[in-house]
Amino acid sequence: GEDRVAGYRAAMRAAGVEPQVVSFAGTRPRAEESRHFARRTAEWLAGPGRPTAVVGTDLDIIDFAYCAVRAGVRIPEDVSVLAIGPRECLVGDLDVTVWR
Repeated sequence: GEDRVAGYRAAMRAAGVEPQVVSFAGTRPRAEESRHFARRTAEWLAGPGRPTAVVGTDLDIIDFAYCAVRAGVRIPEDVSVLAIGPRECLVGDLDVTVWR
């Protein structure tokens, strides 16, 4: 949770990089939440501050990766993706790095 985000921010600043934390989580029903996540992901990736790398938990990052591909973003050519967690089988044909 918050300890991981604080650690990420500290490590990025120590490396001289301004950290960017993005969360699309909410309290909508699951189907509506999925549409919201896909729309926000596409907007984020189309904007001027598009990331070059994204790190997240395995389930969230897989959702992100599929939304990115649907938005025309190539993985890993346009954005590198790292999934943290045990669910390597969910990656399928995506070129996503999994760290357990």
